[in-house]
Amino acid sequence: MQVSLPEFSPDKLDVEWKSLGAGLMNKVLFEFPTRIENANGRIDNWGEHATPPDYWEFFEERRYQYARLGIAAFYLSAELRSSAGLAARPSLNDGYDPLEYMRELVSITELRRKKQEDVIRALADAAPQANAPS
Repeated sequence: MQVSLPEFSPDKLDVEWKSLGAGLMNKVLFEFPTRIENANGRIDNWGEHATPPDYWEFFEERRYQYARLGIAAFYLSAELRSSAGLAARPSLNDGYDPLEYMRELVSITELRRKKQEDVIRALADAAPQANAPS
């Protein structure tokens, strides 16, 4: 099953963006869409180089990038609510905290990648140098 990419098209919304102020307007109209574009580019790149049969690198990168976007969207929406004088996002009664879930996912992924990089670096340092004199 293939699903279409999430779409964020603020230009299609009937909103007076100038009422937000330059900084917030820039975040909504330029910074966040750029983050989405960059995330999708990274995901596509991993999709090109992922290994069959399960392509786990692609799926991990997609989950990681969308969690990062979700965190950014959470804070951007909080800033928009504050700017408009709206109440903060209510917490869910079921105990599930999507922000905490996304933060944990990002943290676990970054920790695993750091450990993997450390192992690769250690192996490279321990390997005999090809051009080193014997």
